[in-house]
Amino acid sequence: MSGIPKPNPRITILRELGKDPDAYVSGGLLSEILGVSRVTVWKYFEQLREEGFEFEAARKRGYRIIKAPLDAHEDWLKALMIESDYGDLSVNVFDSIDSTNSEAERWLSTGG
Repeated sequence: MSGIPKPNPRITILRELGKDPDAYVSGGLLSEILGVSRVTVWKYFEQLREEGFEFEAARKRGYRIIKAPLDAHEDWLKALMIESDYGDLSVNVFDSIDSTNSEAERWLSTGG
């Protein structure tokens, strides 16, 4: 068994949909990329909807994002970074924080 972690399916879906916001991505293609059933892909879409995403689904065309959450969304940020060639950067999203500088200092002090 390989030590390489599997990509987060939600990030993969968001990355594929984010490549061209006007284009549709078929559920079959997402199913193939993820190696899961189309029902499982649909369940991921439902999770993302609950978190503030809105999708348009068109028969025989697929899905596209029509609205992303207004609040920072960790999976969406990671998907955008991957697509923008920022690589595998770490992202931390907080509902609230005392100070971003203090958090950076805490992160650096633990070897982040």
